[in-house]
Amino acid sequence: MWTRWLPPEGVIRLLDIGCGTAEEAEELLASGRVVDFLGVDLDEGAIAQARARWPKAQWMCADAARLSLEDIGRFKVILIRRPDLLLQPARWREVFSRLPELLQPGGWIIITAIGDGEAVLAQRWLEEAGLQIFQFERLPWPEERYLLLAHQPDPPRGFRRPEDAAEGDPASPNTPFPL
Repeated sequence: MWTRWLPPEGVIRLLDIGCGTAEEAEELLASGRVVDFLGVDLDEGAIAQARARWPKAQWMCADAARLSLEDIGRFKVILIRRPDLLLQPARWREVFSRLPELLQPGGWIIITAIGDGEAVLAQRWLEEAGLQIFQFERLPWPEERYLLLAHQPDPPRGFRRPEDAAEGDPASPNTPFPL
C-alpha cells in the first residue's frame, strides 16, 4: 500500500514523523526503494518496539517540532500517518512549519488523516508552510480516511538554489553578485 505513494524514481531517504510502532516500515524497507528510514516519536515504548522489529532502521525518541536540519539532514519523503492534529494543534502546526527545511529538493510529503478536521488542518498548515498539495483524495479505510501528497513548489525555470550550486558557480552564495 505505502510504496504506491512514493515518488516514482530513485532510492529514498524517508522520515516517519509520529511513527509509533511503525507498521508501515516493513513494507517500505522490503521494497528496496527506501534505503534510509528514520522513525521519530515521543513514545519511548513505541520506539523500543519498532527498534526491536526493524533493527536496521534508525529510531529516535524526540519531539518532531524540535528536529533540526543539522541533527538529521534532509529527506526525499516525509511521512506523517494519522496525526492527532485536533488534540495537539500547536505542536503539530510547529511540526508542519518545519517540513520545508527537512525536505530534499524534489521531495514529497505524505500525510494521512483520520477525519475531515485533520484533513482540513493538514491542508491549511501545508499551504502556510509554502508547500503545494498535488494530490488530495478520500481513502476507503476507516483508520485513514484522507491522503494528502505535497511538495515544494517548483522554482522558476533556470533558477537554482544557492545551496545547490558549486563553488565559483554564479548561483553560489560565495560568488559576488555582478553589478
